[in-house]
Amino acid sequence: MSVDTRMVLVDLVQGCDGPDGALYGKVVATVELCSISSASRTCALARRARESAERVYFFSDDGSTEVRLDGYGHRVGVADPAEFQAAMEYDTRRAGVGYRRFDMAIALLAKARHGFGTGLRVLVYEH
Repeated sequence: MSVDTRMVLVDLVQGCDGPDGALYGKVVATVELCSISSASRTCALARRARESAERVYFFSDDGSTEVRLDGYGHRVGVADPAEFQAAMEYDTRRAGVGYRRFDMAIALLAKARHGFGTGLRVLVYEH
């Protein structure tokens, strides 16, 4: 079984918290990871990310719709970029071949972590 997943990289913006205390994340990049095996470390991390104490929202592509829930009505997960990158790298090594979407996402995360620093978060949007 697999789960269609979108990785949304956001940079937290100070002073734009929502009325419920959620932090606002300005979208930096989005990668459609498509079907991720439900048995993978990446999928397990994505599921745990929904339980994160940190809540972050972002605006959809139309620029005016707040996104707080994924396509299944679950809270958008918040994951540490380094931890998410490590999970994808592990799954790639375990499979023995690179999954082209993971390869691209890993490279993007590595550069973004260097360029954006501590405000960078990975939001996990399942659909």
